[in-house]
Amino acid sequence: MKFFSLSLPTMGQIYESKIYKLFGSSAQATDTAKILGVGTLDNNNDKGCVYRTGSISYKSQSSTVCIGNNGEACYFSIKSRVPGIRPVIKFKSLDYLPNPAPIKNGVYTFTLGNFITNLAEPEIAKELSERENDLEIVDGAYEFDSVDVQNRETFQFYDPRFFVHFSYKGNTYVNIECLSNHNAVLSNGEQTEYGKSYWVKEEPVVWLADSKLNFAITRDIILGGLYLDSKKYTGNLSVTELGHYLTNQFESNLLYNCDEISFKNPGQFIKTEREAFSNEIEPNIEAISESLKKYSTYMEYGKSINFDIADSDWQISLTKKPGSTSFDR
Repeated sequence: MKFFSLSLPTMGQIYESKIYKLFGSSAQATDTAKILGVGTLDNNNDKGCVYRTGSISYKSQSSTVCIGNNGEACYFSIKSRVPGIRPVIKFKSLDYLPNPAPIKNGVYTFTLGNFITNLAEPEIAKELSERENDLEIVDGAYEFDSVDVQNRETFQFYDPRFFVHFSYKGNTYVNIECLSNHNAVLSNGEQTEYGKSYWVKEEPVVWLADSKLNFAITRDIILGGLYLDSKKYTGNLSVTELGHYLTNQFESNLLYNCDEISFKNPGQFIKTEREAFSNEIEPNIEAISESLKKYSTYMEYGKSINFDIADSDWQISLTKKPGSTSFDR
């Protein structure tokens, strides 16, 4: 089953969307993205950081169009690890988004998934370092590229490194090492330091949605330190290492730990709900359950997100509730 696909933004999505008219094309990077290697074109310009689009520059297949921290188009090699990532998802209608809140002119905001974003508060970071050996480890781990950002102009393949989740005082934290020498300024005013480890907090990811163009983009640059591929880029993201990372490792980190799976049918083409459920869902309930566990969403209690079931008029609604993994019609 295909729920949605993560991709890079197109130039049209950036410059023709109402999101651009309200917020501009530049974007701030999270502390995590800066630690992973996101850079700027001008260290004295704090308007934002560089992030990558999916467009090829001059059809050269050796570089892509990026958005600079000034909001204007610029160009980086496909091998460069400087540009950050603002993932994009497409949707059929706002009904498929979890509790979208209107902002203005058809632009909405919502949260979907959790990811490590910004630095832990200083006193919490100190406590985490002192108690690291005794902290509770949460299932799963964040996966990033272990290749030094200094080697961004080499054809070195993606080499994973893993960082476990730690639970402390009701929140989740990750201790992540900086492999960048960009000296980016973090939220606490300090510059990133190569080889230093930082405690970062897991928080809900904020998205901005355009209800006319039916796409959503993360408000912030949330990833960095990645390049497209060691081969020539033809515009097909799915065959690149970056595309594989987004739809596998990143999606797994973003979407997990859903406690309840329920089924709803918003369509008008099935005679009876019970008959449709019996014929289309129940025979495949085990496979559907395992698939959804892989792609489930970590959300606040009571919040939901809806997905289509392929080749049927049924829709899956994922809702986070404590201690439940049941199926409801």
